[in-house]
Amino acid sequence: TIAPGRIADIHSRFRELLPPLFKRHGIEIRGRWTARTRNENPSFVYLVAYRDLAQREEQWRDFYGDPDWPIVRAQSNGATDIVQAIDITFLRPCAGWQPSAPDTLTGGVHELVLTSVANGLASAVNEEQFALARQLQLHGGKVLLIADLVTGVSLPKTAMLIAWADDEHCLSSRRAIAAEPTRQFALADHIKRFGRPLLAASVTFFLDPADDALPQGWLGFVSAQSM
Repeated sequence: TIAPGRIADIHSRFRELLPPLFKRHGIEIRGRWTARTRNENPSFVYLVAYRDLAQREEQWRDFYGDPDWPIVRAQSNGATDIVQAIDITFLRPCAGWQPSAPDTLTGGVHELVLTSVANGLASAVNEEQFALARQLQLHGGKVLLIADLVTGVSLPKTAMLIAWADDEHCLSSRRAIAAEPTRQFALADHIKRFGRPLLAASVTFFLDPADDALPQGWLGFVSAQSM
């Protein structure tokens, strides 16, 4: 959560001041965005890749212990703090997921969808997510990530990050997919077989990627299965 009027300042911090520190401590930023919110305060989102949680702990311990960090923070903050609050969520890419355009820098508007899923049916949930991803891609969406939430409330949940050319394309494609008979048949089949939908309630966030930090088609991961 960013102080009112300071969204440009946080992007400037990440673009101009933090890269040398991140490189020094091996911190790999895979993308950063401005999230659209109805609240007065804007939201800034960034994604970091780690081999495991032990690597994350080591990298950030060294980062916060670096004597250059307080200098960078004070220089970019000015008289008041840019950052007002931080939420951290851990994601694990779904096994078997492979992006369609791994080497493409991806702009447009990005849609982050967090979905509650049926508990105890991981294999069926993954199969349904991959089927949905294929439909999204047929309608022009680029699926950048399919992942399970490792932390958070009301788990299990999954995350899907999709890039669209623009808002209109995103909304029209979503309406078309929802109306497709295959989606309606799939929902009815899941209720018949499992007694509930595999993919339940969703929360969607619209993200505008930073022009100078467009994410790659699979967010720079060498292999989703290796994470």
